[in-house]
Amino acid sequence: MTSGRVGLIFLALAAIASLAPAQVFWTVYPDPVPLEQPVLLTIDNQTRSSIMLTSSAPWAIYDLNQKLVFGPVGLPVVLNIPPLGNKQWTWDQKGSGTGQVPSGIYEARITYSDGSGAKTLKTPFQIDQVTFAVSGKATPGGRVQLDMHTPTSTGTTYQMACSLGNTPGLPLPVTRLLALNPDALFWMSILQPAPIFQNFSGITSKSGYATGYVNIPAAKPLIGVTFYAAGATVVAAAPGGIHVHSASKAIQIQ
Repeated sequence: MTSGRVGLIFLALAAIASLAPAQVFWTVYPDPVPLEQPVLLTIDNQTRSSIMLTSSAPWAIYDLNQKLVFGPVGLPVVLNIPPLGNKQWTWDQKGSGTGQVPSGIYEARITYSDGSGAKTLKTPFQIDQVTFAVSGKATPGGRVQLDMHTPTSTGTTYQMACSLGNTPGLPLPVTRLLALNPDALFWMSILQPAPIFQNFSGITSKSGYATGYVNIPAAKPLIGVTFYAAGATVVAAAPGGIHVHSASKAIQIQ
C-alpha cells in the first residue's frame, strides 16, 4: 500500500470521528456502590463548546418515587466547563437531615446550560444492601470483630480482607470499586490469614451473615497504626467473580 493511500485512510478515519456526536456525560462511580461508601459524581463536557453551571453544586439525588433525597446547598456562582473539561462532586450517601439512606435504586440529576438553553441529565444508580460493622478491642494483643451482612448473598462464599489504605482502592469490573488498596497487608490477609486474620473466608449463613476476626499482635509500636477492612461475596458467574462487597471501615490501633 502506498504512503498516499495510507494518508487518505487516516484522513477518512479522522473525518468519521469528527462526525461522532459530541455529548455531555453525567456519571456515577462506583455503580453499584455499597452502603456508606462515598459516591463520585462527574459531569464531563465532550462537546466543542463551553457549558455553564449556575451553582457550585447544581446536582441532586432522587429516589424511585421522584422524591428529593439530597440537594446540596451551593453558592450562586457561574462555573464554566470548557470543551473536554469536567467537574466532580462527592456524595456521602446521607439524606437531607436523615443520615444514611437505605439501599435501593436512586437517580442523580444535574442541570447545565449551553447555547440552546438549560438541560437536565439523569443517571440511575444502585446502593447495595451490604453492611460491615467493626467491634472489639483495637489494641496490641486485642481482638477486633468484623460482621458482614449480605441479605442477597445467603449461603455464599465470602472473603474479607484488610489493607493499610483505602484510596485509590481496587477497581472491579462494571464500574465498581473496592475501597481497599492491594498492598502487602491486603495480600497477607487473603493468602496467609492465620493466625492474625481468622475466619476471613467461608460461607455466609442462611440469613447472609459472616463474622471474621483480626487478632492484633501484642506489639506496642503498632499503636497509632490505622488499617482498613472490608468484605465481599464470591460468585463465579458475577463480573470479576465478585457478587457484592461492603464499604471499607477504618480501624485505628489504640
